[in-house]
Amino acid sequence: MLWENALIYIAWLYNAWQSEAHPAPLKKQLEEGYRFIVQQAEGFYFGASSNPFLKSSKKYEEQEMKKRQTCCLYYKTDGGTCFKTCPMNEAD
Repeated sequence: MLWENALIYIAWLYNAWQSEAHPAPLKKQLEEGYRFIVQQAEGFYFGASSNPFLKSSKKYEEQEMKKRQTCCLYYKTDGGTCFKTCPMNEAD
């Protein structure tokens, strides 16, 4: 669940940055950084034997971030709700 949560936020930040008006070289650098983190970085960067984002990143790219695999349980906190991508969220 930790890595899936991290991937959700990394992808959200990346998409937000890409939608902003940045010079082409910066957009390219953002793209390269994102690809490195979620697809190319070796496991030792994460304290693991392999990149924990590899499996999830491909799934999310194919589904365009429609649904997460696990619920982050944020809805159980004071004032918390289900996020749009939460599997507990019944509204599609």
